[in-house]
Amino acid sequence: MLSLPSSSSASASALKHSATQVRALLGANLGICLARAPDQQRSSRALLVTNRLDRGEEANETRGEGENRNTLACARGPQQRRCCFSMKTRRYGRIVFGASAALFGVIALLWHDADTWQNLRQIWSFPFGIVIGGCLMVLLIAGGIAMQYPRTTRLASVVLCVVFGCFALACIPGIIKAPTVYAQYGSFFEQFSLLCGAVALNAATATNAARAVDLGRAARLGLGVCAISFTLAQIFYLRFTADLVPRWIPPNQMFWAILTTFGFGLAALAILIDRQARLAIRLMTLMLLLFGVLVWVPRLIAHPEAHLNWSELALTLLIAGAAWRVGDLESF
Repeated sequence: MLSLPSSSSASASALKHSATQVRALLGANLGICLARAPDQQRSSRALLVTNRLDRGEEANETRGEGENRNTLACARGPQQRRCCFSMKTRRYGRIVFGASAALFGVIALLWHDADTWQNLRQIWSFPFGIVIGGCLMVLLIAGGIAMQYPRTTRLASVVLCVVFGCFALACIPGIIKAPTVYAQYGSFFEQFSLLCGAVALNAATATNAARAVDLGRAARLGLGVCAISFTLAQIFYLRFTADLVPRWIPPNQMFWAILTTFGFGLAALAILIDRQARLAIRLMTLMLLLFGVLVWVPRLIAHPEAHLNWSELALTLLIAGAAWRVGDLESF
């Protein structure tokens, strides 16, 4: 009887010691888990970025319930809000690029004249040129519409690469016939800038990260070369450029012609050496959009019967949309 209390106290001590050890072990494991949590979050974010790059931005954009989830996620912090803003600008750029492509295709099918087709009328001189030109315009319209839907964006990018590649090649005969006229080179690089936009669209939907980087770099460098051409075109035709500036904009037309020429030149330099290239592309995009709004929209309202005004507005917005697509790339 006297030994029972001693045994009970010993058992109680043993149980208390075991409980202490279990709590210590659980605390240590919990501490390890908490310490690992930030690393796991960082790894998850890195994996998300990699997957986003692999799948392309269009594959990440969803409709309906998916957009609501994105909106809620974007409201959680500054980084998420920046992500949301970036997604919106990409969507707007795709709308501008696609809508202007469809517009140019429609007016080219409606009006089969030199003012509308401009240097692309060289296509008519090829065997079955009228049929080929019409097919290319139909593909241009289809590509402009298809790029608005994530599931068909990649196919649209391939179609537009083919169309704009053919448009650029169609300008080469004009260069061969008149090699001393810079307008021929300018037309080629205008079409080549559209090809750069289509390549950027393809890069955004590439399923391979390395391929996306290569395509993005090619689109950036190509757009930089086109910006050089835009600069030279305004230098060679400075008086004509100044005449396009609305007279009501102070201080005078020549001031804005010279300023925009410097703008194109600086943008070309920044893009080619990859110093603040994204900012340069976005500012150049803004300048092109202003050209469309301030120069061609008023002319179109004043003279809607002039096919050249429709063509120039669509082409200006097309180039702006192409530059917008390149500037929104994450892969250069």
